[in-house]
Amino acid sequence: MLAGYIRYRGGIRIGVGGTYVADGGRLCGIAQVSSLNVRIPHETIGVGERFADLTEEFENTLVLSPPFGGKTTLIRDMARILSARYDVVVVDERFEIGGQGGYTFGPHIDFVSGVPKTLAIEGILRSLAPEIVVTDELYPQKDRPFLEAVERAGVRLLAGMHGCKIKRFFAENKEFSRWFRYGIELSYKPMPGSIESIVRLGRD
Repeated sequence: MLAGYIRYRGGIRIGVGGTYVADGGRLCGIAQVSSLNVRIPHETIGVGERFADLTEEFENTLVLSPPFGGKTTLIRDMARILSARYDVVVVDERFEIGGQGGYTFGPHIDFVSGVPKTLAIEGILRSLAPEIVVTDELYPQKDRPFLEAVERAGVRLLAGMHGCKIKRFFAENKEFSRWFRYGIELSYKPMPGSIESIVRLGRD
């Protein structure tokens, strides 16, 4: 709960609003709960088919969207498509992509759930031998060791991150051009999953 949410089966996440207590820069409790926000994940098979050109000969792709923009739904379906012909490992820190079962994926997929990306990646690369790693909720500074480990191993990456204006993001975070070949920006307007832009990044 100190992460600001409670996990429930099926990938449901219950956000907790209220008065939090911090000590020394760390959260240590909640003094009063004032509201709950229930986020129910959805499987929408086929949304990834819009990006067939990207998944056919897959290269590193970042999906960027604001909350409720359809980022995780798209990543889940792209993982389904990719795992039909590639060996895929999903690093599912918050049980949101796989939802502890109940979703549709291809035959070549493994899940590593409930553990931070940076702690899991070494074991994944050594023991699961993925061709593609899939993850969500990427944080540029915190997850830098994860990104570097994937790059060193020569493994491809599909990742999601909260944000908007993908061209500006890559302009302001030029190192990401090293880690990603494509960027997909989604919006919740006029409906979740609406495509704002697709960016192809050049490499020397």
